[in-house]
Amino acid sequence: MKALGNQVGSYYPQRENFRLTREVKAKFTEKLQSDPRDFAGRVVIQAVRTDGLKLLFGDGSWGCYRLSETEPVVRV
Repeated sequence: MKALGNQVGSYYPQRENFRLTREVKAKFTEKLQSDPRDFAGRVVIQAVRTDGLKLLFGDGSWGCYRLSETEPVVRV
């Protein structure tokens, strides 16, 4: 694993599900329509919309937000 990590870099997967009220889901859906320039003090270098909203950062890390279509949840 160490050799693989040296070759491709670190990988720290973590997935959280956040339950949303109808009102919060509507606001969140609207907010996801814009491409942020920064997030938590970090510069966003690209926004990808293949499956939700994926934010790419300059150090190679990323975060993704995807609304569930079957339950009132956003997956992060």
